[in-house]
Amino acid sequence: MKPTPPERGEGSASGFSDQSEASGSAGPWYRLLIDSVDEYAIFALDSTGHVLTWNKGAQRVKGYTAEEIVGKHFSLFYSDADRMSGSPDLKLQLATEHGAAQDEGWRFRKDGTQFWASVVITALRDPAGKVIGFAKVTRDLTARKEAEESSRRLAAAEAARAEAFRLQRVTSRLASMVTEQEAAAAIVSEAIAAFGACNGVLCTLTSDGNELEIRSFEHLSPEAIRDYSRFGLDAPYPIC
Repeated sequence: MKPTPPERGEGSASGFSDQSEASGSAGPWYRLLIDSVDEYAIFALDSTGHVLTWNKGAQRVKGYTAEEIVGKHFSLFYSDADRMSGSPDLKLQLATEHGAAQDEGWRFRKDGTQFWASVVITALRDPAGKVIGFAKVTRDLTARKEAEESSRRLAAAEAARAEAFRLQRVTSRLASMVTEQEAAAAIVSEAIAAFGACNGVLCTLTSDGNELEIRSFEHLSPEAIRDYSRFGLDAPYPIC
């Protein structure tokens, strides 16, 4: 059965409310400050993860009005798979244990669309050190995520084009080779370029299938391979 976000129970925000009332005249200034930030969703959760406050940035990022979301569990913003795995509660646990928890991942708006979120959850404690709630700051980084994905796709496409060009060049080069030795030398040369190696050797099986025979090499002196023109399949590779 698909888990559903729990509703807030009675009294779950009492500690947080007491602290809020103790802030005195700073309260209105704090509210003005938070509401003036519309690029970030900044809101408070009670100790069980239910939404207590909601700023204009939260409404812009997530699509819910304060009337729609206050009192609902913050796991509402996560996917079904995340709720099934217990990911939202794990974030609160990590914030409780370490003071704060950071995460990036896909979250969901009211209309069901997803966005790439950068999230920081900070534990709020009373003077005795007891966790009374959490501050949650979320930023929509979908544009950055899409730019990164686009860059990766472009890089992959460019790499694919470069590889196709290299293979075409190798094919054309091999087609122009007259002797087997020329073809072997071309293969070694292209392999060195492809792998960024400092030298290369092409070996083939001998007719009896028991040994490898060096057919071509590049960037190695003849003296370096003179004693290893053939070597057994189980023998350590003799050239480094």
